[in-house]
Amino acid sequence: MIADTNQGDSLSANPEATTNDCAFTPTGRPLCQVADEVYRHVKLCVEAGDWSFPQLECLPECVYISNAQGVLVYSNPSHRKHFSPNASPIGRTKRAFLDPVIADRADKIESLIFDGSPYVICENAGVGLNGATYHVVAHAASLKPLNAPGLAILGVMRLSIHNDRTKVAKQTDLSIAYAKFRELNARDQDICRRTALGASSRELGESLDMTTRGVELRKQKIFAKLEVAKAVDLARLLTRLQDNGFIDMGLITLGVRDVAASARFYAALGLPRLDFPGDEVAFFSLRGTWLSLYGREALAEDAQVSAEGSGFRGVALAHNVGSEDEVDQLLTEAVAAGATLVKAGQRAFWGGYSGYFADPDGHLWEVAHNPMLWIGPPASEP
Repeated sequence: MIADTNQGDSLSANPEATTNDCAFTPTGRPLCQVADEVYRHVKLCVEAGDWSFPQLECLPECVYISNAQGVLVYSNPSHRKHFSPNASPIGRTKRAFLDPVIADRADKIESLIFDGSPYVICENAGVGLNGATYHVVAHAASLKPLNAPGLAILGVMRLSIHNDRTKVAKQTDLSIAYAKFRELNARDQDICRRTALGASSRELGESLDMTTRGVELRKQKIFAKLEVAKAVDLARLLTRLQDNGFIDMGLITLGVRDVAASARFYAALGLPRLDFPGDEVAFFSLRGTWLSLYGREALAEDAQVSAEGSGFRGVALAHNVGSEDEVDQLLTEAVAAGATLVKAGQRAFWGGYSGYFADPDGHLWEVAHNPMLWIGPPASEP
């Protein structure tokens, strides 16, 4: 449930208050706190049978409420001003008035809420209808606890002018690229993903019941549409789209100092490497996903963060095996290939057996045996 902040100087909880009575203080408060207060106001209004939500009319934040079908049932003046200034969005789905890329992001947020998340917080940058570049922070919450038919999601957004125009330009370029990717049919999107992961035209042709020449012709048209010259450029583009949350290729990407050296390390551990041109990126097949190795500096630049820093990253990758002996064996093989043993195999508090090693770039891997639960694909899968 959304936390109750109980701020005395907050948005009034009185559903009968008019816009002139609004006690909202816009300066210096976190959006989550404002969103909590908006939620409480909506709750009290629903209990009182007043669905006009009067105090939301004065908020500088953009507020909307939609039903389970994605149709808006409420939009405050700030929301209408920024997202649908020429016509009321009430009674319309978001795709009727939002940019397709923004609408897709909204779909992802709503899917998380419908899957059980009580709320979702996200932020991004983009270009508004007035041509200005904005930084957007959004808080979306489920209204299911209210048991109010027709009310499903409450959204509260804070917009500010974005001064980092370089970052906005990059995000906008990715938005344009994603919009073009979405225009491809399902088969061409599949060709994109599998080409980026190293599949040859012959392999694609066999699985898609196409001739190799037919696949090559489709690739030419796809490359032209996405404005890439070759497969490695396509891989870079799709990796950027995934890293920025536009698509999901099922990749785990590690930033490494030396792609070739790290590729040799993981090949020595027995991971099957995909046949992919160039040495700027390397892909390995895992069960159900892929491991991608990318230059540390290039990955940091793409994510727009500093490449500096070391130590514990708050993340560990895990590999599960069938016995305690296999744990010890894989740890030994990893050290022989150039890894650093961080923790020798030992009994774990949760009843299993595990140890840790760090790869040449310090990425932490746990090797574990869980006798209570097999974590992985069914035994019948290859």
